[in-house]
Amino acid sequence: MDKYYQSLIAEKNTLEKLIADTAEDEVIDLMSLQARLANINQKLKEMPEKFPEPARIKLTFRGKPVIKSHGIFAEFGTDIIAKFIDVITKLMPEKSSDKMLITSTAQGSFGFILEEYLSPENSNKSSQALAHAINQSQLVFEALLKSDDELADITEGMDKKTISAVKSFLDKLANEEAVCTFNFKEKVFKFDHIAQVKSCSERLSITNIKEDENISIFGEFLGLLPNKRTFEFKIKGSNELITGKISPSILNPEKINSIINHEIEIKVTKTTVGRGKPRYLIIEIPSILN
Repeated sequence: MDKYYQSLIAEKNTLEKLIADTAEDEVIDLMSLQARLANINQKLKEMPEKFPEPARIKLTFRGKPVIKSHGIFAEFGTDIIAKFIDVITKLMPEKSSDKMLITSTAQGSFGFILEEYLSPENSNKSSQALAHAINQSQLVFEALLKSDDELADITEGMDKKTISAVKSFLDKLANEEAVCTFNFKEKVFKFDHIAQVKSCSERLSITNIKEDENISIFGEFLGLLPNKRTFEFKIKGSNELITGKISPSILNPEKINSIINHEIEIKVTKTTVGRGKPRYLIIEIPSILN
């Protein structure tokens, strides 16, 4: 990696640590450090694409485990970071080797800077999969504060392990009476109070997200978008239309176009979030297409 780029990253990390260690009432010192950090960030933005900046998260906490901007209880800090990283990992493709480093502490009240690890052999290439997973995790948290249908849109297709990982992170916050703020790129998400965290955790419970697996439905396909892996299906004996997605395990979904308007049986997983409308995922198509 270019030495100039390395020096900018090193200076950025140093400034972030100094800002985290500077008391909030030391206004002039903070303003000076923040101005220098803004200048470094601007230089990094202007760097050629061959020297990409690694994905970076600022994750801070407030509540009982946090002693203002001075520190955080170690047991809580290590456990909550592990649970947060587990959420990111679960949202990434299987067997991903992408990892993150804790590079410094952060104020607000207290937290950490997590940064993508760029190994020597991959120093000129940041991970799109990791950045996507981080962004997706932020969208999940945001959706937890929205309607049932909006939450269903985001969690549709997520496996139970991923949803369980998100709930485990929220449960840890709630049990320890803490809240968090999550900064990634230009976006900021935060929980305002403990009751909000508890409510979000409850929305991910098995009583609120109901999943019925291996349901047989008879009818006919009316349309298909193979690239988006979405379908429209009319149920036999009624005018009811359902739409949904096709499981990644089904290869060559475009074959379905050959049986449009033919009466067939499909097998789906039906998921309902709260009072939202059901979501359907095709898990098995007619054997004649195999």
